[in-house]
Amino acid sequence: MHYFVSETASDGSVYSCDKICIMGKIYYTFCDTFSSDLSMFFIKYDLNSNSNVTFYPFVENIKGLKKYHYFERMNISFFRNNFNIDLTDDTSFFFAYKHNSQLGNNTDVSWKLELNPNKCLPCDFVTDFISFLASHSKPTSIRISQMDIAIDFREKRNNVYLVKDRRIHTRIDSGSDNVTEYLSKHNQHGFVKLYNKTAESNLDYVLTRLEITVKEFTWNDFLNVFPSVHVYSDSQITFDDKCLDLSQNDEVFLSLLRLHPEYLCKLTYRKQQKFQPYIQEEAPIIVPDMVAYLNLLEKVRDTFYVSK
Repeated sequence: MHYFVSETASDGSVYSCDKICIMGKIYYTFCDTFSSDLSMFFIKYDLNSNSNVTFYPFVENIKGLKKYHYFERMNISFFRNNFNIDLTDDTSFFFAYKHNSQLGNNTDVSWKLELNPNKCLPCDFVTDFISFLASHSKPTSIRISQMDIAIDFREKRNNVYLVKDRRIHTRIDSGSDNVTEYLSKHNQHGFVKLYNKTAESNLDYVLTRLEITVKEFTWNDFLNVFPSVHVYSDSQITFDDKCLDLSQNDEVFLSLLRLHPEYLCKLTYRKQQKFQPYIQEEAPIIVPDMVAYLNLLEKVRDTFYVSK
């Protein structure tokens, strides 16, 4: 698994930035020339890409600019100038500038950059593009507007149970340890996705990923949207004196639920209320790591010239 910026938590899980949206404002002295400066930047890398292929014929997987597609959006809620930028390893990212609400205002031109650092970086073209934006922007204007925090841990997906809360819950069962669950709506602050990263990325080892979308970035903001996630294992199938009030049939149900807590939602409400205390009581819960989160945030800020 490739990580560009990451932090290892105290429990061994890995925190990384899976997607980020950066916004900034072009410095007023560059407003009139930004379009031509951007065109020259792309032309430069078109030439460099061709020369690299010629000059390094035996080097494989050189990552750089492959092509870009420009399109306009006229709706007042969108940016006017938009670019889908493809890299030579078939990854891509998005850039846009001049919001339609700013038309006629040549001293306040905004831009937006969306990419996945784990996929697009390291890459000289992407690094230079970020530097190009920073050099043309007001230093204090560059900020993170949204970030997806990915937490990877070495557990089977079926051993991990996401507790429902007030957020909208969606579950997609693709069979055989390949279940994806969501809380809230996509791109909202506090959107959660829990899924089998082994299956999604065709890995040769066990990995489950928890993704959390954040738009406010203090530790308390992150803590407030962190879901309750329990990790189960075969050790949770033993019984103690607290189970004496259960019938033999109930004990069979509970044994199954401790190994497959995803079945709990298929029982009647009365059964769910009866069994849930036994299940959650013995399963360890994933605890967010403050040091890992804050260190990751600092690395991301340094990478993308984000003002503190």
